[in-house]
Amino acid sequence: MALAERGPAPCEESAVPEAWWAFDGELLRLAKGGCARCPVRPECLAYAEAAGERWGCWGGLSERERARVRRAA
Repeated sequence: MALAERGPAPCEESAVPEAWWAFDGELLRLAKGGCARCPVRPECLAYAEAAGERWGCWGGLSERERARVRRAA
């Protein structure tokens, strides 16, 4: 889906952008809620893995969750 077709992702227009960098707690839950309704969630997660992103919430998963997925693979 092209950027123009999908509109802004929740992380792009959040009033609380630091939520996507939270390690845990209420801010991380806020970010995950945004990811849950995001039209590019799978692409976001794939980007984070391909780019080796170590911090932040990407595709609805925290850094801890992404590390668990990598270890399980």
